[in-house]
Formats: sequence, structure tokens, C-alpha cells
Amino acid sequence: TPALDSVNGEKKLGILLQEAVNGIGTMTFIDGDRHRYGALGHPIKDAAGNNTIVSGGEIYNAVIKGSVREVGKAGELNGAFSRDANGIGHIDTNNKFGLFGDYSASLEGKQRIEVASRQEIQPGRAQIYSTVAGTQPQVYDIEIIKVNNQDSPDDRSMVIRVTDPRLLSLTGGIVQGMSGSPIVQDGRLVGAVTHVFVNDPTRGYGIAIDKMLDSY
Repeated sequence: TPALDSVNGEKKLGILLQEAVNGIGTMTFIDGDRHRYGALGHPIKDAAGNNTIVSGGEIYNAVIKGSVREVGKAGELNGAFSRDANGIGHIDTNNKFGLFGDYSASLEGKQRIEVASRQEIQPGRAQIYSTVAGTQPQVYDIEIIKVNNQDSPDDRSMVIRVTDPRLLSLTGGIVQGMSGSPIVQDGRLVGAVTHVFVNDPTRGYGIAIDKMLDSY
């Protein structure tokens, strides 16, 4: 829709062109039977944060080189990947519960895990699996401090707090790029990390895993 220029009153049309979008995120799960994956726990949006970007693209293995801490805003993981390398999956769905698509890499060495329903998530001790250096995920202790209304249609099913001194030392808590980190409680997959509290990076939100499983 043409807009009137506030200076000369002429009608003008603005067009935003973007060749590609790329970034670092965390894969939450792989369905070994269907060779489908789920990641992030929230959508990828445009630079203004208003519109979900059209689905499509590829996912690649990444090397995490460390993290950057920010004052007054969320920190982020610093990583790299190569589009010249073989992709490990295709993106076909980008919705409010995450990024989903077909997984094409080998499943060798990967272990199955039981899934818990949203009604089984309880406040208390839990762990997250996250890669904050190198290529291999590590297990870090957290606490689920609040379980929200499980019928809510958003990606903030629970409030979590990082308690592991190793992760606090490395990143200060939750940073961008850790979205999608699996949350495991009592040996079962219960959700994924989605957001960080900007004023307190030790705390953040998680999405119940069955919301992601219903979306892929």
C-alpha cells in the first residue's frame, strides 16, 4: 500500500529485500522413526520482530566459539557454520512453537529418551542439554521454579533458573542461541528453553515438549 511522503506528499512504496537469514540455535529433538527434528521452541521472525519469516532453508552443524555478554540485553553464543558443508536437515515449518523439518544426517550414537506430558512437569530440579563451546552438548543443572497454565497457546509453559556454576561462569545464564536446549526432568524430556529474562539472565522461559511435538 503506497504511503504519503511526509516531506513532499508524494506516494511512495517501500520494499524490504533480504537475500537470506542465518543464525545459531539449538536442536531440541529428533524423531528417529520419522526422521523429523524440532528446534528453537519459538519462531524465527524478521529483524523488527513482527512477522514470522516464510519457511524454507537448510540446517547445518555449527562450532560454538564462546559467548558474548551484553549489558541491558540478552547475550548470545558466538559460533560459525559453513554452507559449503553438507546440511543435516531441511526446514519446512516455522511456527510459534519452533523450527521443524526433515533430518537427513546419521542417527548413529544417538540415544532415545522418554517424553513427559505437560501435566507431568513439576517445579523442582531438572537439567538442560546445551552446547556453549565446541560441538558437543553438555548437561547443566537448572530448577523449574514455576509451571504456567498448561493450556496457554504460547511458548512460555514454565519459568526456569540456571543453578549450575559451570554454565553461570561460562555464559552468565541463558543467552541467545541456547533456545531449543532440551529440558530433562527425572530422565524424561519435558520441554525446551525459549526465552531469557533480560534483567536476570539466570532465569528464562521454557516450552512444554508436547507443544513442539504437536507442531512438527
